Amino acid sequence: MFSDNTSGVTVTGASLAGVHVGTSGWSYPSWKPGFYPTGTDTKEFLRFYAGRFATVELNTTGYRLPGEEQFARWAEQTPPGFRFAPKLAGNRPRMLADFGPRVGALGDRLGPIRVQLISARDEGMIELILGSLDPVSTTRRRSATCGFAIHRTTTRRWGSGPTVYEP
Repeated sequence: MFSDNTSGVTVTGASLAGVHVGTSGWSYPSWKPGFYPTGTDTKEFLRFYAGRFATVELNTTGYRLPGEEQFARWAEQTPPGFRFAPKLAGNRPRMLADFGPRVGALGDRLGPIRVQLISARDEGMIELILGSLDPVSTTRRRSATCGFAIHRTTTRRWGSGPTVYEP
């Protein structure tokens, strides 16, 4: 799975401006040993991860929306410049009212919001989402790193589709 050298990797300066590399989550006990050194407490996974990657997708937000306190705790465990990319399931419009304020607790750690749509051309849902989430007010400051990544799948299963980043 991981090489013996993986846990020794550290963040380096970007060789391609504006590109952040990360994974879909960090809380994987199976990554220990390998990525996480033996003995690393699961409470330290995010801090360790953030020392090696500059971003992470918050896949959990597509299924369950944590409280603002949890988002704030995650932000506190990461260094300046780190970005979270929360996922918003496009088939859960009731989440929209709480989504912006809660992910806003990430402060300057909030990166793009990944919106996953079920329908390939759900223009109504796209308009609802774009009209409900203001990237500038969500981060509570003007930021060029915040935007929407809209991922359209053509089936109800995980699949590939175009990802659109709108800064």
